[in-house]
Formats: sequence, C-alpha cells, structure tokens
Amino acid sequence: MQMRGWSRSGLAVSTMAACVAIAVAGMACSELKVAEDGANDGGSDEPDAEGQGEERDGGSRPAPQDGGDAGEPPSDFACTGTWVSTSKPKPECAPRQVRLIDDNVTVDATDISIARTPAGRIGIVFNNELGEEGEMRLWHFVPNKPSFVPEVVLEPGSLGYHPGFSTRIAASGPDVLHILAHNVNDASGDVVLRRLENGKVPLTPEDLVAPGVKRQTQLGLAVDSEGTVYASALLRGTTSTSTAKLAVRQKVAGGSFTPLPDISTSLLPHLAPGTGAASLVIGPSDQLHLVYHFCNLTASEPPSRSTPRYHLLAGTGWSDHKTVDNQTVDGLSGFSPRLVLSGNRKYAAYFFHKAGQVGVPTADLRLATWVLDADLPSVEILDQGIPSEDPMYPAYRVAMAVDKFGLIHLAIIRPSPGNIGTLEYRRQMRDASGNVKWLSDIVDDNVLAGNANGRVDMIVDDKARPHIAYLSGVDLKVRYATRYDR
Repeated sequence: MQMRGWSRSGLAVSTMAACVAIAVAGMACSELKVAEDGANDGGSDEPDAEGQGEERDGGSRPAPQDGGDAGEPPSDFACTGTWVSTSKPKPECAPRQVRLIDDNVTVDATDISIARTPAGRIGIVFNNELGEEGEMRLWHFVPNKPSFVPEVVLEPGSLGYHPGFSTRIAASGPDVLHILAHNVNDASGDVVLRRLENGKVPLTPEDLVAPGVKRQTQLGLAVDSEGTVYASALLRGTTSTSTAKLAVRQKVAGGSFTPLPDISTSLLPHLAPGTGAASLVIGPSDQLHLVYHFCNLTASEPPSRSTPRYHLLAGTGWSDHKTVDNQTVDGLSGFSPRLVLSGNRKYAAYFFHKAGQVGVPTADLRLATWVLDADLPSVEILDQGIPSEDPMYPAYRVAMAVDKFGLIHLAIIRPSPGNIGTLEYRRQMRDASGNVKWLSDIVDDNVLAGNANGRVDMIVDDKARPHIAYLSGVDLKVRYATRYDR
C-alpha cells in the first residue's frame, strides 16, 4: 500500500467583515453571504413567503453544541501544501496523511461511503464498474497508526450483473458495519442489507429491503442505538420521465424490513440531478431525521426547480415537510444533501444552482441551520462562483460531519474551469474568546479530470478526528485521509 501526503493551496474562509483571499484553482475571494429563503411550510408544495436569514459568519453565534460536558476541543491550525504530498512545509503538519486504499478501480465508481464502528473499525464501500459487469468492494481497517493493513471483501459480478451498483454504509456497536447495496441485473435489481461483524468474513446473508428497483437509485442509511436500521431508496417509474417516489424501510433488530410511509410519490428525477438523494441521521432520542433533494416542479425552459426538504420521523409518521431553502423556487437547490445534528440543532449542507444566470453558470455551497421545526433556517453561503456549466451533471460534492464539541467538518470536491478540482477539508474551531471560525486545508489538489468526477464521504470520531474516503477522477484510485495528532 502506498502512502501519499497532504497539501493546501491557501484556501481560507473569512468572516463577513474581512474576506481572506482564496487561491485555489482560480477561485476568487468574495464575502461569505447569508442567503434568503427557508421556512417550515406545513406540508404544502407551494412556495412560502420569502425569508431573510440573519447576517453572520462562523463566529457571530454561540457555539453550536447543545450539550455542556464535552470539554474543550483539541487545538487546530491550518496547513499549507496538500495532505496528499509526502513533503510537508511544516513538521507539525506531518500527521495529516493520505493513504492509498485501492489502486485497481477499472472504470468508475458511482459513489463512495464511509463509516466507523465504536471499536474503531473503518469501512469504505464503493462499486467498481467494469463495463458489462461490476463488483462491490468493502475495505475495512483500524487506523490506529499510519501503517495499518486494510482488508477487502469483494462481491464479484458477472455479465450484466453489478452487485453494489449503489451503496451506503453505517456502523453500530460494538463492531458492526451495515452495507446497503443495490444489486443491479441489467436495468434493475434488489436493494439488500448485509453486515460485516467484528471484521469477520463472510458478510451476513442478505436482508431484502426493496425488490426490483430500477437504476439509477439514490440510497440512504442510518442505524440507531438499539440496532434499528432505516434505509431509503428512490423508486423510479417505468420510463426516464416518469415520476418516482422516495421510500423508507425500517428493520428492528432480529426482524425484517417493513415500509414506513413514503416521503414523496411525485418526484421527477430527470429534471434535477440527484433527486431523491437523502441524508439520514439518528438524533439524541433515537429519532430519525432526514434531508433530501426534492423536485417535482417543471419549468418552461431549463434549469428546472428543486429544493432541499427536511422531515422528522415521529412514531410511524413523518412530520410536515420543511423546505430548507429556495422558497422562491429559483433554480436547483439541494444537490449532494447532507444533514448533521448537534443536540437539537440541525445543519444541512447542499449546492444551489440559481436559475437565469448570465454568462458562465456557477453554483453556491450553502449551509442551513435551525433548531425548532417552526424556525426559519439561517442559510449561509460558504462558497460561490463554483463552475456549473451543465447543472444536470455537476462535478461538485460535499460531505459533512459534526464532532462532540458541536463543530462542523466538511469535505468538499470543488471544480475549477476545465473540471480540474480540489478536495478541501474545512472545519470550525473556537478562538480564545469562544468565537467559531473556519479553517481550511487542501487534502488533494487534483481530483477531477475531464468527464471523470470524484466522490467523497466523511465522518469524525469522538476525538474530532476526520476520516475522509474519496475517489479521484484523475487516476480512479480510492484513498483515505486522516490525521494522527488526535
């Protein structure tokens, strides 16, 4: 296994009052802005009145952690260079490293997903497409030192058969990895759940989640403290322009999957990229929270319209949907949705491609936050001017996690003109006065190439240590990034 190091291109995130120059792949510096829109609309599909978020940067509100006994977060600082580089400008940046995990991805992977068990085992799952067939790959390891030895579990395919064409992974105690996989045979196939227990092969037998699901689907997965598994899947219609529904299934420990009420039955995936993509999160009281990309509004000309939506599972029913952003329905909002919780506070990250742009189209990366269901979300633009010439095939991606101190961590694939892109690790820290500021490192400065996109996922552990899995579109290799100083 080859190790590569880190580096950074000086990408810094500023406050509203003072913007620090950003010099990554031609990204120009501009103020972080607070976006408009966002409200709880009580289940109606009609846009609500436009709302104005409060002006703020990372340090203008109290620390987001609702608990009071997490202690002080570990100290942090930004590093120059890239993490993937073996040569670090500063010795104190040496613990930030990238490890090559899989150098044999033949064609492409449709997604990548990472999880960590309480025992410290990391699982990374993705598919390896070989043209007429594919295979699912699950790498697992305990990264307690840089020289860890990863192991792989392969689910091989055959002509026309693609196991794990789409996948998600989650973890539960003490050392269980749950793998949700869409096993495609030609144009459709079953969504199933299997487990890797205590790192021992083989995987457990398949639990059927949903039969005969058409490709491409979107998957979501979460496991609560009692071992109850929640899985979501986008169930497409019979044609490319048919409506689809977002279905959620529940499985208690020792039982079988049973349906919960569908989230939406009128989605139009062909009008917005990633429609039906869902981020499932278990809250402090073991309740399921969900953010997904919603689209069923048509337009007389492109781009189409979409919004990020939030639901809470209360018993066996869903709360009225909350439109997180884009109340005026002015473009594509909600691509690559991610949700995290810190106590009762919710954070949603996603991309927004505004309609009717003049010149070269671009997108924003946005972060919305709220506490109560009736709250107007406060929406902050974390990045803007992201190249997005064809909004139906975006190259940008985001993954998000929150640590026990209530600080947000982001892993961002950001394209520049020509689809050359970087993988940025951005996170919050508190200064001596307790104000929250953003720090940024560049993990890899070359993860996109032509039509080959990158993929990324991230978690953080109880030491606020990041664990980032990514596929580079440049060389089709899967890598794992972390830091060994926490």
